[in-house]
Amino acid sequence: AVPNNLELLELAKKYEVPVIFGSDAHFSTMIADYGNIMPLAERTQFPDDLVLNYNPEKFRAYLKPTPQK
Repeated sequence: AVPNNLELLELAKKYEVPVIFGSDAHFSTMIADYGNIMPLAERTQFPDDLVLNYNPEKFRAYLKPTPQK
């Protein structure tokens, strides 16, 4: 799983694709435990501005429909 996650982060960074970090919690005490993803984000130097759930306003703005061209 780690190699796949690293590749996804590298590609998202390269193409400036926003992501959402999740904890994949299977038990209530693990909710919002980002201990697995944060070392990978640091390793890939993933930019904070591409993590949508770091900022509620950015997340809401991303969800708004964009006008069709």
